[in-house]
Amino acid sequence: MLTVTGLGKPQHRIFHFLAKRLLIIGVAQGRAAQLGHKALFAAATDQVTRLGTAHQNGQLPQELAKFRSYWLIIVDEVSAPGSSG
Repeated sequence: MLTVTGLGKPQHRIFHFLAKRLLIIGVAQGRAAQLGHKALFAAATDQVTRLGTAHQNGQLPQELAKFRSYWLIIVDEVSAPGSSG
C-alpha cells in the first residue's frame, strides 16, 4: 500500500496511487506515440498467463516475438483497466 502523508483516509491514498499510475501510463504511451513508436500496457498477471499458455501449446517463440514489435512495454503488477484481474 502506498502511503502519502496528508491525504487522510485510506481510500484517498488508493485513489491517489491509481491516479498517479494511470497518469504515468498515459504519459509514457503518449510520448511513445509522439515519437512514432508502439507502446503496450501489460499487466504482469495477464502476461504470465498468456506466456504460460503459449508455452504449453508450443507457441512461446511466436508469442515472445509479438513483444519485439513494441518500442515501450509498461508492465504493471495491477491488472489492466478493463481486464478481469
